[in-house]
Amino acid sequence: MHGDDLAGVLAAQADGLTAHHDHAEGVGPALHRDWRPGQHRRRAGGTGTAQQQALGPDQRVGPGPQLMIAIRFEPVRSDPTWSPGWLPGGGPELQPMAVEELPPAAFIFGHFRVNVVFQIGDADFSTSTEFVPVLDFVLMLRAAQNILRTHSTAVVELTDRQDEWRFARNVDAIELRTRVATKDGWHFDSRIGRCPAEEFDLAVDTSLRDALDMIFSHQPAAKDNPYLQGLHRTGFEAT
Repeated sequence: MHGDDLAGVLAAQADGLTAHHDHAEGVGPALHRDWRPGQHRRRAGGTGTAQQQALGPDQRVGPGPQLMIAIRFEPVRSDPTWSPGWLPGGGPELQPMAVEELPPAAFIFGHFRVNVVFQIGDADFSTSTEFVPVLDFVLMLRAAQNILRTHSTAVVELTDRQDEWRFARNVDAIELRTRVATKDGWHFDSRIGRCPAEEFDLAVDTSLRDALDMIFSHQPAAKDNPYLQGLHRTGFEAT
């Protein structure tokens, strides 16, 4: 997906949830889209290295055991933003600008791409999270986490692809499925991941710290970027 304009992009926020989301499927009246760049398109239904071993009881959304959730980021070597001395473009007339001056959109839509090792229970979603900006992935999880606080389902997307990530919450368990676009239409992937909700919440929070630590270790000047400073200081509250 793409933002409407640069002003909207600079206003990118990951979890400024509103009273409206995309339409719910089969639950209550239709809810309406209120997506802004950086928030990730999302739908809500119903009412209401980060590796964590599931220590809680075996709780289920559907058939199958709750095992674990694992999130690990592997920088894409061909992405120059990970290289020492990288100087981003994007200033006036596309002149180079300092990392410290980059707007939120630069981190959400294009820079610091990773291949994400992403497993929930015995389902591996890593093939769906290749070559993605690391903060885009983390903020997508955060959007789902926020929606699931007040709804039983959340549908979110990464900003640069159409596949839908469908999270469901039932009591203390989280279930994830993906719906992919093919030449024959939309289809659910066969993978179904499940884990305790507390493990999901912990992994989401840890993934933000891991993403920022990785960015700072490769580009120390990024520590002076106001947007990243806010994320590092107050976590998702800065978004």
